[in-house]
Amino acid sequence: MLYYGISAKDSEKIDRLFLDIVEQKNAVSFSDFNQMLNKKLNTDFAPQVARQLLEAYKAYQPLAVSKVKE
Repeated sequence: MLYYGISAKDSEKIDRLFLDIVEQKNAVSFSDFNQMLNKKLNTDFAPQVARQLLEAYKAYQPLAVSKVKE
């Protein structure tokens, strides 16, 4: 994630985003996840970056990642 300039503070925001997803009753579409991520980090990451982030967090946040659906 350092490649994309994601700081430790941004990483905390991403953790909070995943917690929010886990607390939601329903799954989240990938499109909604990408929008939520960009809003939370005040960025404009392309979908491919969001997919890489999901892959990177798969082992760390498996429940949240499993709730993001294509």
